[in-house]
Amino acid sequence: MRIIAIDFGNSSTKMALYENVTMVSGVVRLSGDSDEEVSGVLQMVREWSKDDVVSLWYSSVVTRSEKIVGALKQEFGEVRDVRSHCPFRIEYATPETLGMDRIAAVAGAIQKFGLDENYLVIDVGTAITYDVYRASDRTYCGGNIAPGVSMRLRALHEYTSRLPLVEVQASVECEKIQMGKSTEEALLQGVLQGVRLEIQGYIEELRRQFDERLVVILTGNDNKYFQISRNCRTFVLPNLVLDGVVSIALSNRL
Repeated sequence: MRIIAIDFGNSSTKMALYENVTMVSGVVRLSGDSDEEVSGVLQMVREWSKDDVVSLWYSSVVTRSEKIVGALKQEFGEVRDVRSHCPFRIEYATPETLGMDRIAAVAGAIQKFGLDENYLVIDVGTAITYDVYRASDRTYCGGNIAPGVSMRLRALHEYTSRLPLVEVQASVECEKIQMGKSTEEALLQGVLQGVRLEIQGYIEELRRQFDERLVVILTGNDNKYFQISRNCRTFVLPNLVLDGVVSIALSNRL
């Protein structure tokens, strides 16, 4: 089964072609909310579907995807989203508001490691999401949402009169607490260390709750800044949401 998986995120759209669970293309990334996004998605779907029938599935956390999905349906027919086809129980008071990316990320974890593990899935992107799957009754049992790295830096700039806007450099290090020697360093290290310790706190607390039986998975564009303690089973899976979209597609095939 050939599947095109699309992940409409806050800052960009990612898409890839799969043959069952195996990605057979590279990941194509398109800048979010740009003039090229609609044409870029359509162009890639045309290219990947020209020689064979494909199934189109997506996850979205943005309203701009509605226009693109509408164009896909008009040209290619059926396009399915992961929320309406979730293969596991969801323990959430407002499931209609639960982000599709969070559903897909948990599905991706299950596809990689099975139903019988407890998972903490941490997606470090525009926002940071912490989502938990409980193996004992095979249930997604909720999660939390916190500001991401760039959002925290921007808030410090916009809600003060003199603090500058700082951007994260690819070479930045935050494996241990460092004291900034300038305002820019203080802002950057303050935010990065705050996120690192926040992530570590979630891991340690949930390990206690699950009697040490916890698999931790990091994903998202900004996970690369953080080296998390290896005292537990920890994996970095950058394409987890796309993999989860495909997993849900395969669980719903006729």
